[in-house]
Amino acid sequence: MFVYAPELLCKGSFSAIFLASASAILGITALAAAVQRCFLIKCNRLEIFLLFAVAAMMIKPGIYTDMPGIVLFILVFFLQRSRKGNHEDLIPQTKST
Repeated sequence: MFVYAPELLCKGSFSAIFLASASAILGITALAAAVQRCFLIKCNRLEIFLLFAVAAMMIKPGIYTDMPGIVLFILVFFLQRSRKGNHEDLIPQTKST
């Protein structure tokens, strides 16, 4: 990621560093959720595919790759949020003693 965005090495203006860092954090979050197959709740295959797509889009910073990535990330968030209300049992709960 550093090759595509020297801003991640803190080279550049504050706004460029902030945007590149936010993009990288979102991309890594999407990649982790796709690999572990769990974001808010257990992911189905479509959501896993979309999360991998978000991660791939966020590798190269820029408005043309970040905006579709953000839209897809929000889409997955709302898909999971709508299913979460129906399936509370999909979220592992810890029991307090």
